[in-house]
Amino acid sequence: MTFSERVLALTQDYLLPKVVDNTLGGNILSLRLIGNAREGKGETIKKALKYQSSGTATSFAGLDTFTANQLTTKVRISYDMRAVRIPVAVAGMEAVANAVTETQVTDLVVEALEESQQELLDAVGAMIYGTGTGNSNKDFLGLGAIIDDGTDVGTLGTLSRTTYPVLNATRTASGGTLSLP
Repeated sequence: MTFSERVLALTQDYLLPKVVDNTLGGNILSLRLIGNAREGKGETIKKALKYQSSGTATSFAGLDTFTANQLTTKVRISYDMRAVRIPVAVAGMEAVANAVTETQVTDLVVEALEESQQELLDAVGAMIYGTGTGNSNKDFLGLGAIIDDGTDVGTLGTLSRTTYPVLNATRTASGGTLSLP
């Protein structure tokens, strides 16, 4: 029902004490990845990567002889540390005006922090699906880079996909809808 100004002029507004987010919607993959995150150590993230098989497994019978040589099958891959931030600003006078307990519906500072947290998670979620080339290559290395065949992203971490073709994914489509088959 729409009330007239006679009623509205004498009635105080009541706001629900929770802000509803109709914009960000949530990114399940980013929440899972962040939930399983590990603390970084050192100036880069380093990992041993087996890039080829030794090819030395073979069957034998009785006292067959064979040689054993050391083969290089692993290389170290490293990734630069990446970070993301979001500024939060609340004017002191706004916080003071909002702090009056009789008229405060929602804490302005808490709401500003929660909103920034949601936007930060959304930005991280977008980077997770990206190639890591955004913002002058400062974005996180995402799925777009990992599943590339070298067309868009020539290196994975510090390794060239030309030198280590095992890093290339099979690219069957670059747009449109992908189906399970």
